Amino acid sequence: MAGLVNCTACLRRAVAAPLWQRSFTQASGAVKRIKTMIPEQQDTSSKGAVDAATATELIRNAVGNLSSEPDEKQLKQMQRNVRKQLQYMNDPWKIAKEVERMLEKDRYREALMLVEAISIYAGYVVSWNHLIDYQFKAGKGKAAVKLFNDMKKRGQHPNAQTYTILFNGFAHSNHPKLAVGEAFKHYNLLLQDRRLQPNATHMNALLFVCSKAGDIDSMFHVINTANDKARSPNAFTYTIILNALRHHALTGADDLAPAQKTANIATAVGRAKAIWSEVISGWTNGKTQIDEALVCAMGRILLQSPDKKDKLSVLDLIQQTMNIPNFTAKADKADLIRRFEPVKRKTLDDTALQSFEKPAAVARAASHKGLFATPTQNTLSLILKTAATLNLTTAGLSYWHHIVDTLSVAPDTDCYLRLLGMLKVGRASSQAASFMPIIPRGDLNPRMYKIAMEACIRDNINDHVVPNARSILTSMLERLPTPDIHTLRLYLHTALVSHARFRNKVAKNTELKDEAKRDYALQITAAIDGLWEPYRALYNKYFKNLPSTAAVPGKILYNEQREVIALARAMFSAYNKVVSENMLSAEELAPLKPVGARINREIQAFYSIPDENADGDLPSFEAGRGKRGKNSEKSKTTPLILHQGGDFIWDTGKATLEPENHKEREHGHRHEQRFESNREGGREFRRSDEHSGRRPHRGARRHEDRINDSDNHRPNRQQGGQRFNDRRHQRDSYRQQQE
Repeated sequence: MAGLVNCTACLRRAVAAPLWQRSFTQASGAVKRIKTMIPEQQDTSSKGAVDAATATELIRNAVGNLSSEPDEKQLKQMQRNVRKQLQYMNDPWKIAKEVERMLEKDRYREALMLVEAISIYAGYVVSWNHLIDYQFKAGKGKAAVKLFNDMKKRGQHPNAQTYTILFNGFAHSNHPKLAVGEAFKHYNLLLQDRRLQPNATHMNALLFVCSKAGDIDSMFHVINTANDKARSPNAFTYTIILNALRHHALTGADDLAPAQKTANIATAVGRAKAIWSEVISGWTNGKTQIDEALVCAMGRILLQSPDKKDKLSVLDLIQQTMNIPNFTAKADKADLIRRFEPVKRKTLDDTALQSFEKPAAVARAASHKGLFATPTQNTLSLILKTAATLNLTTAGLSYWHHIVDTLSVAPDTDCYLRLLGMLKVGRASSQAASFMPIIPRGDLNPRMYKIAMEACIRDNINDHVVPNARSILTSMLERLPTPDIHTLRLYLHTALVSHARFRNKVAKNTELKDEAKRDYALQITAAIDGLWEPYRALYNKYFKNLPSTAAVPGKILYNEQREVIALARAMFSAYNKVVSENMLSAEELAPLKPVGARINREIQAFYSIPDENADGDLPSFEAGRGKRGKNSEKSKTTPLILHQGGDFIWDTGKATLEPENHKEREHGHRHEQRFESNREGGREFRRSDEHSGRRPHRGARRHEDRINDSDNHRPNRQQGGQRFNDRRHQRDSYRQQQE
């Protein structure tokens, strides 16, 4: 008999009738009979008696440490622990709490044994839900589904929470495409169940499963099951759909042709507008509550549109749903309605077409609070991204002050990064310099200083850009424990490219060229002097104080050393420019010569070491020995990302001035490269004609031969640029016709 009750299957058959056919009094009697069938394990070796609580805890700890199948002794310990829990069989809540506590300690086997022992009676669905959820979180989807089926076989009827756990588990599966089919199977069974009907939570969970798998068609099949009662779409439903449309349009877009990518985005934006019209219709009628997540999901999908009007309508969208003023120029209302005109369908109300025309009237008609969505950091981030995309720096700053100061929204790290990115696009170096000292230290990181310094490079025609860059550098040295090397290089480059006022002085009066050269040189030398102390601190940290960085892997340490040497090379190059172009007198250059010589020695010491094992431990450079990586010549330091004239450094040794603005510089300074690269462009264009099987366009015929002829009769710069632009226009027109 003892061997019989050791089997859990025999233990389940010990009672003949299920709980729904018995009273709790009869169930208690069954518990007593089960307790008498399980043999007591008494400790006769110890003279002192151990209290029941201590013994139970010891048994649980022993069972919790099991990592494989339990042996006979451990199985008896589990049975003893389960026997103690059977006294609470009449209280499903206590059993569920005990199962939850066991699972928190990863004692799954013991919890499963307890739940299976009591499942001869109904009413313990919550305990089974805990087990199923535990299996899904452990990444065991098949085991969770098997447990769900075993639960039904034991007479435990799943409730609404069971299916919610099931669908959420499918959404986080490692195989989302396979999970879609399994989730649909259970959802269809749930639709046919008379006892339990799926609600909006189940529908949203299944939508999330389809969204994770990128199955848009299945997602819209789920939407067709919505109704006006239990499965009425809510804000979370529309948020899932809009995010899925955006991700589906952008997934794999880099591998697609530009025309196909644009068509996919246009389709997604069109579907989103149709869905949004239904949202506005339900919102104006009081059936749908709009939240921030839904508004931002719609705004981000509009930002992907190639149409500038759709991007600009993001600000109108925020004005309508959050009652935030539009700080840009007010658009025409009729044009605003046309932007969001949905697809004509019978189910749409005409009020949806006027949704963007009268948000204030809707607000006055509302008799309850909370009609408008509440903006937080997510909204601020969306607005700043929109302003950066459309180059609306002034409007973006107005939005920032309104949301942060008036609405008391505390910005996070992402908001500060997007703010600096917007200022970088707008070449607002003064504003970037003013924001850096007030950013909280908890949100501060080196990337912010890098973006702010890039804003200075883009704003290089500003007479105050160098003081702004110096202010940013001072803030970084005071607030960061270790200065960012890339930002230091960008600061030096700012001093090199900020020469517009010096060239303008020479353009007005050529006699002032020597004075302008000297002022330009003093600006460069002042930047070198400002970088000397940070450079020495970085060099000592990564070259001399190696014991303090012993925990850093050799490859990472080598990369940091290479960045320090890149800064040294930039400083020496700037110093060499001042010397070679005779920008300063010998007396003014005397203090700089020891600095330049020391930097040059350190550069030579780094590159004179044989390179063999940069991936391993880096040897000491002070000993004069060491090895660097085999592929160190192929390794390059982090390149400077420059934009719109940021790579133009004034060569004061030339007799003539360079072009004034960056557009002329692009045409003149880079014309030679463009003219030479046009050869490959001609070949590519001719290959496209051969691939299509059509006769080449007359403007593209013998394109390469015409370029070769132009080498013999080299035109001047202006004529060559005009011919190149004409050929490029012909090629682009032909490609548009082909598309």
